[in-house]
Amino acid sequence: MTGTQQIKKAKTKSDRAKIEDDSILQAVVALEGDIASLENNITKIKEQLGVLKEAIKEEERWVRLSKAVQVTGIKRNAMIARIKDGRWLPGKHYRNTSDGCKPFYIVNLKAVEELLNKPPEKRPPAKF
Repeated sequence: MTGTQQIKKAKTKSDRAKIEDDSILQAVVALEGDIASLENNITKIKEQLGVLKEAIKEEERWVRLSKAVQVTGIKRNAMIARIKDGRWLPGKHYRNTSDGCKPFYIVNLKAVEELLNKPPEKRPPAKF
């Protein structure tokens, strides 16, 4: 029997009030359980977002030359010159991801920014 049906069958006002109070209490307990479940789900989602953010950061660390030009302000030809003359190290500052004869470079923005933040005299010299 539902709370509404119990209230209709109750004979006195105090019986009705008690039934209403019990119904309200049950609803509050149910809502508290739902809130706890939602808070648990929110915590799990936040943890998953943290993992995804780390994965995105790792992925964004290596970008195409065109994106690196926009971020660093160094021209494309200057980047290629730094790759070819050895100022940028393979695996650290850049990667050649091509399968063919024409190189396709991706750049590690974090490593390049660290290199650019050093004074010129502390940067590695070109290796001709």
